[in-house]
Amino acid sequence: MVCDGTSDGWSGCYDNSDEAYCENWVCPTGKWKCDSHICIDKAQVCDGDTWSGCEDESDEAHCQEWDCLDGTWKCLDNTSCIPILNVCDAGMHCSDGSDESEAVCMAWVCPVGYWKCLLVWLVFTLFLTLL
Repeated sequence: MVCDGTSDGWSGCYDNSDEAYCENWVCPTGKWKCDSHICIDKAQVCDGDTWSGCEDESDEAHCQEWDCLDGTWKCLDNTSCIPILNVCDAGMHCSDGSDESEAVCMAWVCPVGYWKCLLVWLVFTLFLTLL
């Protein structure tokens, strides 16, 4: 693929010519352009993962103004978007813990087809306060 940051011949040109003019390249639909001019999947932007996405980590640097994709939820500190099923699931996925905060979870409405287990959430919250 053009401007994907690889030159292995499998997804681009062996001579790296597909990576030569990326500053002016417009990424295809569903892709996002890193500050280093490579295109990545939009799902990798503001996902809290610095191992995937942009080599320069610019996909994690613009989260304040990023609108999360459908099926994801923005952490209250605006640092990342997490899958909606990870909100109030008794496991912290946001760096600030906002996905498991009392205020969020008491008001949380589960996605269609899911049930809110209040007892599990209360036990988990109590455990966190004891730490």
